[in-house]
Formats: sequence, structure tokens, C-alpha cells
Amino acid sequence: MKHNTILNVIIWPVIIFLLSLGAYSAPVYFRSIIPLSMDYWLFLAGGFLTSIAIIWLIFRLIDVFIGIIVHRTSHTGRRLDKSLAAFIAGTLKVLAFLITAVIIASN
Repeated sequence: MKHNTILNVIIWPVIIFLLSLGAYSAPVYFRSIIPLSMDYWLFLAGGFLTSIAIIWLIFRLIDVFIGIIVHRTSHTGRRLDKSLAAFIAGTLKVLAFLITAVIIASN
């Protein structure tokens, strides 16, 4: 079973975020090579990739947080603790998704 260490959790969202920074900075550094019509699409792709990377990172951190809570509540022996942890995880993920959807829609 793969352990959810912080490095395993953040590596792919960070890679996607760095890719989005490349899409943002390409029109600035390669202005003479990239046509002006591509500027808009690169900024749009950079914003979309940044939003995806952030929501993915938040989802993964929620999973780690809930994993810690489930591990700590497994010693109590009460089923309510585990079901409450699952409810909190679902609620946090829905809230994070809604906030990200609003941010994407506002751009």
C-alpha cells in the first residue's frame, strides 16, 4: 500500500502548476516568436492549468488530513468517528470544488 506522504501528495499538482507558469510566461519571454493571437490562448491555458493544479492539491491534502483523522479515530472503536470523518471529507471536497468552479467561471 502506498503511503500518502506530503511529497507523494504534492508532486504532480506542483508539476502541473509549473507547466501553467510556463504557459503564462511564454508570451512574455518569447514575444518575437509567438504570434499575438496565441497570447490569449496561452494565458487562458495557464489559468485553467493553475486552477486544476490548485484544486488537485487541495483534494489530495484533504485526503491526507482525513487519513490522519481516520487513523487516530480507529483506536476509539466507535463507528460514528469514521462516518463523521467521511462526511467531513465529502463536505470539504464539495466546498473546494464549488470555490474553484466560481474562480474558473469568473475568469
